[in-house]
Amino acid sequence: MALTVSARMNTLAGRTKSWRFHTCHSGAVSFERLMDIMAASHTTLSLPDIVACMTLFSQTVSSLVADGKFVKGPLGDYYLCAVGTIDSPSETFNLDSGKGGHGLRLRFRPDRRTEQGMARQARVKRDDSLPSREPHPLSLEAAGQPRGSPLAASAIVRLVGYHLKLDPSDPTQGIFLASSPQAPLLRCPVYASITPSHIIAQLPPALEAGGYSVLVRSMTKTGKIREGWLKERIDIGPSTVESGLRLRACAMKL
Repeated sequence: MALTVSARMNTLAGRTKSWRFHTCHSGAVSFERLMDIMAASHTTLSLPDIVACMTLFSQTVSSLVADGKFVKGPLGDYYLCAVGTIDSPSETFNLDSGKGGHGLRLRFRPDRRTEQGMARQARVKRDDSLPSREPHPLSLEAAGQPRGSPLAASAIVRLVGYHLKLDPSDPTQGIFLASSPQAPLLRCPVYASITPSHIIAQLPPALEAGGYSVLVRSMTKTGKIREGWLKERIDIGPSTVESGLRLRACAMKL
């Protein structure tokens, strides 16, 4: 896999060039998946040990930064910065005033050597085709379950990819499944979370056991349908998952 670099029209403020580079990533890695990868990387630490260590690291850094410390980490530095404006230097810094945008922002400054090391290892491919915003699904798995868990009708799933943003209230948009090119499309009926990089949804209750192709459909502001197919078919087993109300509980857990 590699970073895909393409050219897009430059619409940024203060632009001096008509075109700019745009980067498309090869996928997203969740925190749970990151822990799995670390545990499988020939380490003597178990998965619970790694999760506990990362959780402790996050809590400790958060506490130190909140205490005003400039914390140096293995990938870079964490620190808080004050933001906002005032009319005179004698004015107080008031987070609750609502005036002048007073606030504190977490900053992260990458370690330069680490950044250079990542850049040296990266593989980059150039995409000279016209920029495309079609949905690009990469994987579909059971949400909140171990990787590779079986799927069944009405199961709660997480679809990962990019350009996945869609309107769930429009029946022409959403996640659709088809057992064959001639079979009717079955639409996922309920959606708990939708972002450009992932969707949490409920599989159609009417799914029968077998293989299915997965299609994602969205729409442009002008009403043009965009669609993208998941590269691999998914397998649906016998239904063992309760329908309906599990979606809200699963979404709250995630």
